[in-house]
Amino acid sequence: MSSRHQDNLARIVVAAALIVVGVGCQGKVGSKEDPSPDSSANPPADAGMTIDAPAAHDAMDASIADVSHPVDAPAPTTDAAPAPPAMLRMVFPISGATTAATVTARGTTDGKNVAKVTVNGGAAASSDGFLTWKASVPLSSGDNAITAVLERTDQSQVQVAATVTRAASDSAIKRGKLITDAPFNLLGGSVDSKATAMYLADANMDGVLRIDIATGDETWATCSEHGNPCGAGPANGVPFSQPMDVAIDEARQRAFVIDGPNVFAVDLTGKGGPTERTIISGPDVTDANYTPPTYPGRGSGPQAQQFGSMSYDPVANLIYAVDWGQGNNDPVGFFTIDPETGNRQVIANSAHGDLFRQMDVSTAKGAIYSTSAYQSTLTIVAIAGGARTTGPTITEPQALAVSDALGAVFAVDKSGALVAFEGASLQSRTVAHLGMGPGLSVGGDLVFIYDGALGGVAAFDPQNGERIVVSR
Repeated sequence: MSSRHQDNLARIVVAAALIVVGVGCQGKVGSKEDPSPDSSANPPADAGMTIDAPAAHDAMDASIADVSHPVDAPAPTTDAAPAPPAMLRMVFPISGATTAATVTARGTTDGKNVAKVTVNGGAAASSDGFLTWKASVPLSSGDNAITAVLERTDQSQVQVAATVTRAASDSAIKRGKLITDAPFNLLGGSVDSKATAMYLADANMDGVLRIDIATGDETWATCSEHGNPCGAGPANGVPFSQPMDVAIDEARQRAFVIDGPNVFAVDLTGKGGPTERTIISGPDVTDANYTPPTYPGRGSGPQAQQFGSMSYDPVANLIYAVDWGQGNNDPVGFFTIDPETGNRQVIANSAHGDLFRQMDVSTAKGAIYSTSAYQSTLTIVAIAGGARTTGPTITEPQALAVSDALGAVFAVDKSGALVAFEGASLQSRTVAHLGMGPGLSVGGDLVFIYDGALGGVAAFDPQNGERIVVSR
């Protein structure tokens, strides 16, 4: 990590020492991850965990070459907007591994002249003319092909498939080619909307880790620390010192990263070079260990002390972020940042003692949902006007993710329960129990997290809590 933030490194190390990564551990969750500092301090850069990279192994054969995630058989293209539904889609499972004896396959169709849907030869159930369908599938040890077939009234067929590998235990799951030459300190991040890849901020290598959902492979989207494993990475633009969270701008093939008072962009095209990492917003960045030593800041408006969590609205092309404060300096509040100009605006001020941690945005409801340290409720902030209201009750929420597509706010409580808050009244429902780690987010209508107890990425079906491990 860069020498310009050694004080922040000390906070990270202290926090990491408090987290035991193992099955049944109690720790912090984050992409939306709560570092829960000492109550006497303002929110420092003290989130995250140190996760030792596991031993190298070959990728498990738990995917098929021509299947995306979620598994879609697309309808013919038309000039109409919006695009028609997929002729046949399998939402769950996606290819990966499980320890369960059965899996519930479910998905959707376009509803056009559907005679039946079968899964591995057995009839799928439906109550809406096969607009949605599901079937329980028993699993044998090893690889299991899960094949859904749509048959129309004219006897034409469409099929999709995924491969689920049943393992005896979590420790027996080996999936993906993993980075083994550096321990991670993963602080936050998210999966993209189609569940193609998860991107996680790593404060050890000062970079962004990319995990491919289809294969489980780990690679560096960018890496700015001098020495292995970053190689020539330090030359690829402005250096990071403590990246905290990541949001994806899929249309422009870039990732946004918050680090201190700055927002950065990472080019995800793989071209590399000096524009791989650029400043989107914030003050000058100076580090004598890099060439050039100073990178000019960008944008106008109030400066944050230290951003800790973020979200991105791709329709409005607008970044939302919350300031955690730093040291004895109180946080400024909730921000919007224009990535094209770098200009910053405070939409809700923070008061002395505020310890807002994780946040995500519902553009459909015009609201920011946030966690606050030591509070057993969510806080709702109106995007227009910044008014705050008290949200639903949850015991010391550790992580947060919002999905307008699913009509739900997901949060993880102190015990590791994944809870969905649904409908206008935000009624709560426990979905699953999981280990602590960063990256709680929604993609492809599934809930993803880098599970620290598991030591890898897991996808959960929000309807029933079933789990598929996609990287470990």
